[in-house]
Amino acid sequence: PFLAAWMQMRKYEFLLIAPATSNTVAKIANSIGDTLLTNAAIMSLKAFVPVYIAPTDYEVGVVSTKLPNGKEMKLRVRKEEVEQVRKLQRMEDVFVLENPQKISAVFKKWFS
Repeated sequence: PFLAAWMQMRKYEFLLIAPATSNTVAKIANSIGDTLLTNAAIMSLKAFVPVYIAPTDYEVGVVSTKLPNGKEMKLRVRKEEVEQVRKLQRMEDVFVLENPQKISAVFKKWFS
């Protein structure tokens, strides 16, 4: 429960949220801090701590995922979700990662 305070006190260099659901993305993009994660992100931004976010819904289209039973499920990524990601991209100190493979670059930047 103290994550937001630790972020404001700059106990951490940055906040990484990966993966970020469309719900989490929309809340951060609209400054709704009603969960531990969204509150930590908003408080980080207020304290000039960079926030890196890897959204699950990055571009409009259809994505496939595998269910625990091995079956494939298709999901539609709607323009409404993507608009929230674009809103994040315009925010100061928010860095949107296109895919999980970009996460290693964040750590290299901060710890090399």
